[in-house]
Amino acid sequence: MRIHHLNCGTLQPRGARWLGTPGGSQGAPSLACHCLLLELGERLVLVDTGIGQADLRDPLGRLGPLFLAGVRPVLDPDETALRQLQLLGFRAEDVSDVLLTHLDLDHAGGLADFPRARVHLALAELQGALHEPSRAERRRYMPQQWAHQPRWQPYGPRGDSWLGFPQVQTLQGLGPELLMVPLPGHTRGHCGYAVRGAAGWLLHAGDAILDARELGFWRHPPVGVRAYHRSLAYDLRARKDSLRRLQACHQQHGHEVDIVCSHEGAAVKTRQEPG
Repeated sequence: MRIHHLNCGTLQPRGARWLGTPGGSQGAPSLACHCLLLELGERLVLVDTGIGQADLRDPLGRLGPLFLAGVRPVLDPDETALRQLQLLGFRAEDVSDVLLTHLDLDHAGGLADFPRARVHLALAELQGALHEPSRAERRRYMPQQWAHQPRWQPYGPRGDSWLGFPQVQTLQGLGPELLMVPLPGHTRGHCGYAVRGAAGWLLHAGDAILDARELGFWRHPPVGVRAYHRSLAYDLRARKDSLRRLQACHQQHGHEVDIVCSHEGAAVKTRQEPG
């Protein structure tokens, strides 16, 4: 297992100073779209896809005016997952599987860049985005991003307990070193992914937290962080329960599990962990 950390979309949201986020390369408070590229033998696996190349060609149609005006993505073609894979010497066809934390537009935008990949996600997320969306869900998802009809691989609520998380399960055909970890609340089927590498477990928690300091370093998170969670949560009670489980995991198993999230400050740079 070789793990690459990628920033697949720098975001400079209005009001970012209220998030307690340090400045980016231009001094403005910035967030990353933190994705993982996993080398599993001969196959490549992505955890989330960030903003994709089709989004850059048609940002208004695929990202929408509210996202563009409020979140202010940088829209740098060199930050797309596909471009970064190519710089590492890979092709789009080398990506056999994509693991989605959820289907928000800044996580699923790159799906069309990997049309042959199986797309793993929670069944509840697929239902909320494709089949039975509520009014709020219709506003947050962009069906244009999966108009190419991906090879969905959904997972229902089943599995075993893992470090305090219920219904954790392995992923079809990907072996025991990859686990889907339900973290509902931000969306109805939001989940994280645990990856076992040379240094132990790495848990990508998606948007269940906005900043790693929520795991216990902040007694009182900044007002912007609290507002972010309140305004975007599909289920506030479930979100708080997922946060408590992450905090307990960090406190009890921090020596064996490193927890990261999707929108850490833009200091997230492309890097590789030892295989």
